[in-house]
Amino acid sequence: AFCADCLGYVRDVDTMFQKNAGAWANSQFLRYALDKSCRGRVLINGRCLQYRRRLLEKPAIFRSQLDSPYEACMAIQAC
Repeated sequence: AFCADCLGYVRDVDTMFQKNAGAWANSQFLRYALDKSCRGRVLINGRCLQYRRRLLEKPAIFRSQLDSPYEACMAIQAC
């Protein structure tokens, strides 16, 4: 479930970037997308904060792997 939760979380973040094409230029949008996507089971079980913290440690790597959720989750050791 840990990996599946991460995949869903990263997909939600990716969706926000896809809907806001100019968001890549805004460094605060990543934080906003990570916070906004933190809901439901991922929030309740506390994993969201772990994912968020790890993704913010390596934002450049995460941004390059955002369209590939499995790769992003592997990079933060969630899968």
